[in-house]
Amino acid sequence: MSFSLTHEFGRFLRSPWSLHSKVKKEIGNKDPVEGGVSDNKLDGKAVADLDNRPILQLNALPMTLSPENYKSPLSSANPNGSLNSLYAFSQLVNPVPNFTEHYEPGAFRISSAYKNILYGASALQKEKYVESVIAEAREMYDFSSIANMNGAPGSWHPVYATPIDWYDTTQAARFTEITLDLTGENAAEGPYQVLDNKEHHILSKFIKNGDKATLTDVDQESSIKYVKCKCLEVRLTRPWLSFDVLALGGWFLVGQEAGFVSSGRIDNNQGIVPLIPTSLLVAINVDVSADWSDKDRKILDNGEKKGDQVAVGPFVLSSNASPLAELHIIGWVSQLVPLAPQVMHS
Repeated sequence: MSFSLTHEFGRFLRSPWSLHSKVKKEIGNKDPVEGGVSDNKLDGKAVADLDNRPILQLNALPMTLSPENYKSPLSSANPNGSLNSLYAFSQLVNPVPNFTEHYEPGAFRISSAYKNILYGASALQKEKYVESVIAEAREMYDFSSIANMNGAPGSWHPVYATPIDWYDTTQAARFTEITLDLTGENAAEGPYQVLDNKEHHILSKFIKNGDKATLTDVDQESSIKYVKCKCLEVRLTRPWLSFDVLALGGWFLVGQEAGFVSSGRIDNNQGIVPLIPTSLLVAINVDVSADWSDKDRKILDNGEKKGDQVAVGPFVLSSNASPLAELHIIGWVSQLVPLAPQVMHS
């Protein structure tokens, strides 16, 4: 019930649309080019062999949201919708994920990091096509901004969800039923990659949220057999973000090395934007089948009596809230950003 859970989960999800064309494979050490810029000295083969499958990160802890905060957002399909709801959703999905096994929101924001990349990018001499792509991306970024709602200087950038009413869990027919068998090993490879293939046990702790949040190890005498739930993959659209710029060669960031944004590697990526989320996973009707020990049964019974939320990993087992009053985000799907920039300033 460690990482095989993530591998197994990925087999049931649809792979999101390709966000960029093939990454340029001829990335090695070349002669210095005109303009004082030389190509990077990263491992070209590692980038050339880039696995383009998206990255799946399950939450290590439950992530519970209120549907009311995201209800009826403004969009082209809903011109009279709520700007506050759109803002709340855009902020929810704006953090750059940490490059870790399970999902963790990082310190950087996608919208601001992307802006700094766009306006800091310099094209190599005679790279007219690259100049054109960057100029067009800057124009789209500026055009897509929305002024701050409180009248303060500045703006923010919207992210749209598909389906637009993803927060409505009453439409159970659009959720896919998934059963994860945890009784044996599963080495099958699905449409998703996972990070750090280590023995971290996502279902090894109870998380209780009541008067005081607590973490308790699942008793070794307990045996979790399977997790069953219904899942909806919510697609994310950022009209202001051009993935083509990140995948493009022929530009650099003054004062920064190649790979400053992303190394493009699945094994080691210290870039400021190694991943960009493309989907989030909403779960309902979670059922964890297990032979609980007496110790763990008491934890579950006490939580239910007190009305506390009790979860194992990202899966909520009990809660005093109505199912319609809570949204449970159990994981995120992200695109691995290829090597960017591909050249460094010398």
